[in-house]
Amino acid sequence: MRALTAFAALSLAAPASAAPTLSAGYGEHMVLQRDQPIIIAGTAAPRGTVTGTLGNVSASAKADRAGRFTLIFPAQSASETGQVMTLTDATGSASWRDVLIGDVWLCSGQSNMELAVIRALDSWNQLRVSADDGMRLAMVDKTTAAVPQTAFGKPLNWAAAAPATVEPFSAACYFMAKQLRADRKGVPVGLIHSNWGGSAAE
Repeated sequence: MRALTAFAALSLAAPASAAPTLSAGYGEHMVLQRDQPIIIAGTAAPRGTVTGTLGNVSASAKADRAGRFTLIFPAQSASETGQVMTLTDATGSASWRDVLIGDVWLCSGQSNMELAVIRALDSWNQLRVSADDGMRLAMVDKTTAAVPQTAFGKPLNWAAAAPATVEPFSAACYFMAKQLRADRKGVPVGLIHSNWGGSAAE
């Protein structure tokens, strides 16, 4: 389990056909890492210019011949206020709502890390008070492949902490984040659950 100093997700292989598309891992309700340049990757019209806004901050980048681009916004301090991120190129624009700026953690391991909150001691009382809009959760689907992949088996959906989203989530990851939220007032936390009991770490 480690803090992500910059959240740069995998690039998709095929260019977007209508408007810029985000790479796997980005989406509405996500948390982006605070106090460091914010890296956004995706696909757009090949060799075209992509302009982006995140709240009232702007940036631009050039897509390569395959349509892949990496756009870098200036660093921002922590904010619990949801922002809109918009990406635009010659073919159109797309927006993602409710983006927070805070600390992003990847929680990855075997069965100990995979153990869900619902199986932890006092789980029902913990779930009853789990709602927290400043804590955002995402779970990576379990899939296998013989070669490196450019996308997850299922879309990675970000959601605010609530009984339904916390129940299947990693207990170790959740309770760590709950303590961080108490210790660091006003700093959102984004958690990525990527665990598989008995798997090898590579």
